[in-house]
Amino acid sequence: MKTKVPYLPILITVFLLSLLIAIIPFTGKKERPEEEKAAGKESGRGEISSSSIITDAIKAHGGPEALGAMRTVRMKTASVLLTEGREHAEESAFYRFPDGMRSEARIGNDTYIQAYFRGAAWIMEKMEVQDADPGTSEFLRRSLKHFPNFLLAAVDPAAVTLMRGSSFIEGEALHTISVIDTESDETVLCISPDDYLVRRMEYSVFAGVTEEHVRLDLTDFHQHAGVVLPHKVNITMNGMLVQETNVLGYELNLPLPDSLFEKPRR
Repeated sequence: MKTKVPYLPILITVFLLSLLIAIIPFTGKKERPEEEKAAGKESGRGEISSSSIITDAIKAHGGPEALGAMRTVRMKTASVLLTEGREHAEESAFYRFPDGMRSEARIGNDTYIQAYFRGAAWIMEKMEVQDADPGTSEFLRRSLKHFPNFLLAAVDPAAVTLMRGSSFIEGEALHTISVIDTESDETVLCISPDDYLVRRMEYSVFAGVTEEHVRLDLTDFHQHAGVVLPHKVNITMNGMLVQETNVLGYELNLPLPDSLFEKPRR
């Protein structure tokens, strides 16, 4: 049976698995045992700490000032959707951190809009507007964390980071770090030891009694307004590759009004 997957703007449009890392389901922030907390710190044996890796990743993606100044993103993408055969989609996506996103995708002769704004999500299909289901709402909310500025949340004193060892992508061993942010969301980051760019993001999406595992594989990085962003994103869900995305362009820090994200009035 084919699975219907929200047409997310992924990256970043982000990304949403043939999982190489098992994401631990997490429904609330928990205190880690002291020995686990200490595992992410440097020891006398010269082990690398999770905090130092994330600090280097922040520098590699443009530095704290550039990432902190990234308030909005507009993206244009071309994607191949693999859930209904091979469909091609053209998309414009808008992000306003931390509370708003909107995706406008054209697939064949149809246009689909999905948006999230301050805790609520809606969709438009065949010119009909309706509230999004819980799963889609959670996907859209989490899509705001696909971008490198999520690294700043990982160094928040209230966040928890834990080294998970290494993961291998095309033969390269990457640092693997689990991050539980201040919203109690757990994200696994795979960071290259060579250039400290984030090559993979993984997380679980919970919606009622269902759970989806999402993996975003990020490649082809370029700098935009001081921020280093990926131009190719593959999205895998529950072990199945569902979307291959090429980012055609980014525009950062454009003014995006509330009306862009608000549900249209009937």
